[in-house]
Amino acid sequence: MTSRPTSLRRFLFSLLALLLLPVLAPSATAQSPPAQNPANGNWYAEVPVSNFFEARAIATVAGGFIADLLDAAERQWVVGEFGNGTSTFIGLTDEATSGVFLWESGAPLNDTDWAAGQPTTMTTPRYAIRFTEWTTGNGSSAVRALIETPTQISNTLPTLTCTPAVGAMTLTFDAPGFTEVTILRDNEVIATLPNASGTYLDSVLPGQHRYAIVAANPSSVSLPGCVFGEARLISSA
Repeated sequence: MTSRPTSLRRFLFSLLALLLLPVLAPSATAQSPPAQNPANGNWYAEVPVSNFFEARAIATVAGGFIADLLDAAERQWVVGEFGNGTSTFIGLTDEATSGVFLWESGAPLNDTDWAAGQPTTMTTPRYAIRFTEWTTGNGSSAVRALIETPTQISNTLPTLTCTPAVGAMTLTFDAPGFTEVTILRDNEVIATLPNASGTYLDSVLPGQHRYAIVAANPSSVSLPGCVFGEARLISSA
């Protein structure tokens, strides 16, 4: 017969395991890998971003654009590869002229997939966001962007780390299999380097900055995860 203290211990261990389960097995799903659309030959990838302008800068460096979803067939293909969308920018905005939505790629807007009541008039300019259907928000309303480029997008991601210094940031990067990296800070290109790994010293004003890296070789590009860095104040001592 099992003793009562032993049974109590088992109960407590079981309860602890249940409490820890969300930590040990998070519900978030992995990001989908890049995919090539057989209909147009272009490559697509979802990239984590802090705003629409960062997505635009990354897409431009990669030789592409924030994705245009021109018709129902392309939208269905994207859903098949990347799911219904969770707070993902697409390349549609009325930034140039209020009320006139245009694709970043310059393609004509002949077909849309707005949700009921969209686009709203609550913010201007407005940027399209892909959920099950399209909604609008401001330039910081989504957490990722769908990037489209004619160049193959590699599944190998470069790494970038920030080490703060006095009035500067040391960036350490590694992009195996690539021959060139471009580093962006706060949505602007600050350096293009002809090597796959190394360090770069960025002299920058104190404060928080956002860095991204795009790696490239003659046949493919690799789109980034982005990182924040905090440059240190110059000491008055």
